[in-house]
Amino acid sequence: MHPELNQKIIDYYIQKPPKNDLQQLIIDILKESAENINLSEGYQKIKDFYQAGRKRAAAESENFLKELEHENLKLSEISSSKLAEAFFPEHKLDYSQETIEEIREQRKLKIQKLNDDQLENPFKELLFTSNILLTMPADFEQIEPAFREKLDEDEKQQYFYDHPIPLDVPNQKNEIIYGLKHLNQAVKIETDQKLDILLSISVTHPSINKIAKEYIESRLKNIELEHLNIYLLTENESQKLLEEFILPFKSDELKSSALKSTIGAAGSYGRHYSFLKAVALWWQKYHNPELKATFKFDLDQVFDQPQLKAEIGKYAFENFKSPLWGAEAVDQRGRMLELGMIAGQLVNDSDLEKSIYELDIKKPEAELKYDQHIFFKAKPQYISTAAEMGYRSKNKTDTILRYHVTGGTNGILIEALKKYQPFCPSFIGRAEDQAYLLSVLFDDHDSSYLRYYHQDGLIMGHDKNSFIGAEIEDSKISKLIGDYERILLFSHYAEDILNDYQRLKEEIFPFTAAFITKFPLLIIYYRSLLKAYQLAEADEKEGREFLSELAQRLNEIYTRLDQNYYQKRFSVEKRAWNEYYEILDQEKVEDQKILADFIDQIKVN
Repeated sequence: MHPELNQKIIDYYIQKPPKNDLQQLIIDILKESAENINLSEGYQKIKDFYQAGRKRAAAESENFLKELEHENLKLSEISSSKLAEAFFPEHKLDYSQETIEEIREQRKLKIQKLNDDQLENPFKELLFTSNILLTMPADFEQIEPAFREKLDEDEKQQYFYDHPIPLDVPNQKNEIIYGLKHLNQAVKIETDQKLDILLSISVTHPSINKIAKEYIESRLKNIELEHLNIYLLTENESQKLLEEFILPFKSDELKSSALKSTIGAAGSYGRHYSFLKAVALWWQKYHNPELKATFKFDLDQVFDQPQLKAEIGKYAFENFKSPLWGAEAVDQRGRMLELGMIAGQLVNDSDLEKSIYELDIKKPEAELKYDQHIFFKAKPQYISTAAEMGYRSKNKTDTILRYHVTGGTNGILIEALKKYQPFCPSFIGRAEDQAYLLSVLFDDHDSSYLRYYHQDGLIMGHDKNSFIGAEIEDSKISKLIGDYERILLFSHYAEDILNDYQRLKEEIFPFTAAFITKFPLLIIYYRSLLKAYQLAEADEKEGREFLSELAQRLNEIYTRLDQNYYQKRFSVEKRAWNEYYEILDQEKVEDQKILADFIDQIKVN
């Protein structure tokens, strides 16, 4: 790596730099005097990781310097702000209303034709879905012996989520109970009907799968949820769905294997996210022919019905009847769009007293610290949130495009699913909501492109901080590292898999685009070192944990990049989803007993 660039980073971004090599930071964090850790083995893995990372970033370092030269910037003379902008171009954005309006202008739509087959009865025509994330208990003695004996206490964690639910969490703090009780109450306010909700179950450790369904049923046993029909799909049930309703029409073992590995509830975020969308077509074909769409929410999100009615003038489910959902429109580039996807917004529960429209992402502090000079997602995240989710419609046919969506509070029409077949690759570990549309962003069908539209008033309260604050804090390091994975995978996805780096970067500017860069390896190298140093200044143990988990998880990604795994995997999954939709469109299992047994197996009674 270029020594002058290395020193420049140290000079600008470390107030009290150690020696002339940034890797010295690791030695400062992993002090030889530290107790209760196997320093020799752990340190060596981290050291090897950074030595390899330095080599990987070398080519990008040279290209980075060439970019500076192209802009007539000399490294020896460059200011700290210009160097920061070279790493993270989104630093050039400002927080002005003018910037927000410019983005909105790019998102404006001209409605050509409203949907004349809009939802009329959301409680019959809409399938609600969510995902339950389970992790090992903090205290194994606090769970039932029958569950405990099936868990492997020494099992290695296989998947990492933002705030999974520990198996020993008390009922009053259990996100599953919380989310379902609030949804039940929201339905009750609007109707006497029942709403179907399908829950997929993903786990951090494989042995949890043995008890996952039984565990959830035991927690819901005495909870009144009279307005919900609840269905649970673990990996076992999702595979059974394939085996009984899809695979009988596929004799090709290779294609069957691809379907099994692609479609299901287990794994990284991307896999269950795609499944929860695509399962709606199966639901329509085999269980509810009236179904028109599916909508995903997270279990820490709730509809505050009284406040929605007071501020907006309508209850939550009325939003789904909009003729904008499924409308035809023209964007600012003259492209024909199908608004087959709907996107709402979130408000933090702590802000509800201000307004239901209060943005959940706040303007960040102006002063940058440590790794924020290298990568600072908070800036484009706030600007994008203000521009897209802060948009207020002037009338019932006024709306804008949405590229910035959250994992919950979005939906898709079944006809759009069948036509465009979007999916998120199963290897995407975070921001699966952002990656989902990328798979078909520039794929036109009948000269039309699939897009989200902004449904003004479709707002859910986000209770994550007051309700599950402890779980969020416990998974802080895991979530932080997910951001680093996101930079690597999104950049690779845009550049090498979709082969459309520049067009994607411009189209989804500014937020999602911030994670797509020409220098992912270089950014990871510097950003992680600076972050480790910052963490260790406050808590040396946290700095060690960050470095150890980072080395483990990113090494796996680097290995797969070397093996061209992700490109191969994307091709397999795209074909698998094509097979899935083709079968459901043309074939049907007629044995009613098979269907009845399956529905009975997944329904919570």
